[in-house]
Amino acid sequence: MSVGRGTAGAVRSGDEVRFAQLYARCYRPIRDYCSRRVAGDAIDDAVADTFLTVWRRLGEVPAGEDALVWMYGVAYRVIGHQWRSSARRRRLQDRLRSVEGRPVAAVDESVL
Repeated sequence: MSVGRGTAGAVRSGDEVRFAQLYARCYRPIRDYCSRRVAGDAIDDAVADTFLTVWRRLGEVPAGEDALVWMYGVAYRVIGHQWRSSARRRRLQDRLRSVEGRPVAAVDESVL
């Protein structure tokens, strides 16, 4: 019997055991990695997103010590997504600030 997810997305107990083992072994190194690269308020999100990806792609996680290296790659991409999202948010906030000072025409004036 192979360990993995069933066709209907059901989780087999082997998946839960493997994930729990990976989490116990890799949580601290992944958290340390994230804490060196993101602001304090984003660390927990980066770690959670990393382990969510690990859970979703559990069948692709290599065995042994290679698992941690693979998870570092996941964390790297998660952090990259966070950085890009933050940059987009800052640009949008800057654009909104520049628009706030402009007068807005009344609805009836814009129709005419």
